[in-house]
Amino acid sequence: MQALNECEIRKFLCEDLKNIKINIFDEITSTNDFLKKEILSRDNLEVCLADFQTKGRGRFGRTFESPRGRGIYMSLVLKDTFIDIDSILTLRIGLAVYEALKAYSDNLKLKWVNDIYLNEKKLGGILIEGVYNPFKQKIDRLVAGIGINVLAADMPIELRDKVSFLNTKTSRNELIASILNEIFTIRNKTSEYVVENFEKLNLLKGRYISYMVEGREAFGKVLGISKDGFLELEVGNEKILLNSGEVSIKSLDKE
Repeated sequence: MQALNECEIRKFLCEDLKNIKINIFDEITSTNDFLKKEILSRDNLEVCLADFQTKGRGRFGRTFESPRGRGIYMSLVLKDTFIDIDSILTLRIGLAVYEALKAYSDNLKLKWVNDIYLNEKKLGGILIEGVYNPFKQKIDRLVAGIGINVLAADMPIELRDKVSFLNTKTSRNELIASILNEIFTIRNKTSEYVVENFEKLNLLKGRYISYMVEGREAFGKVLGISKDGFLELEVGNEKILLNSGEVSIKSLDKE
């Protein structure tokens, strides 16, 4: 297993990212939390990487398992001067991660709104957290956390049938650089481009799902992704839109 190494990462970065600030830790509570501290003084696209997170997390505060040295646990600062902070940002980052990893498997899919799947099992996820700027009185920068299972590892028993691993001989350093390069590339793509290409990889399309809304479980058939990045559902005779702020996908119908 190759250790995380700043020089090795820089070897694979595109020219525009050669001066990016890279922080690497053997162990940290959370890469997102590190960058959120003193974020107003941090560089755009500043990156934090760790071999192990003691308090890695996903959406809704769920634990993200981070086996030591077996995955990519990274976060980066995104400012509104660099990338549009809008309703499709998570889809945009997800598509960039897909582009970086697609050479290593033909079976990658994207699960709305923030997960990467390989062979119907979760390979990784994205957690984007906004940071309020009191001087501008708005959220003008974000921390985007990305977690990818690279090498097979012993997982908690409740996750063993639910997660997948990339299992590539390509070093984590090269994979990290590829992800950063793709994020740099996709930042200027139109929202139409992002939605159209995310739709082609949409794991949920055509499937019946259950979801939670206002504390109640409901069911619907996924029609696709709207132009604003919402999930389009057919519920009975109605078509509704779900956004990430109000629902949580509970299960997938794999029939």
